Amino acid sequence: MFKTAKELKVVDREGFKGGLGRTQAIEILSPDELCGAGRLFSVTIMPPGSSIGYHHHEGEFEVYYILSGEADVTIDGETRRLYAGDMTCCQDGSSHGISNPGAEDLRYIAAILYTH
Repeated sequence: MFKTAKELKVVDREGFKGGLGRTQAIEILSPDELCGAGRLFSVTIMPPGSSIGYHHHEGEFEVYYILSGEADVTIDGETRRLYAGDMTCCQDGSSHGISNPGAEDLRYIAAILYTH
C-alpha cells in the first residue's frame, strides 16, 4: 500500500473529548486498514492552548509519540511534560488526557490498539 499526503484523511475536531480548542488528526491508516489490531493510527496536530479531554480506555491502549512541541499528559492523575522524541502509553483500564502548554503546535503520532 502507498498513500500520498493528499490521499490521507484529515479530521478536524472542536472540543474533542471535552477538551479545549481544536485538534486535527491526519489518518495514516483507517480502522479497516489496521486489520482488526486497533482503531487509530494518526498524526495529531494540536495548537497552543488546546487539549483532548480526560477519557478512559477499556479493551484497548493508546500510545503517543511526540514529534514536535510540548505536551502535558495526565495518566491516572499523574501529569508529565513531554517533548520531541518522548512517548507515553495509557494502558487498558486507565484514563488520560493531553494538552499543549507550549507556544508552537504540538504534533504527535497516536495509536489505539486492542488488547483482546
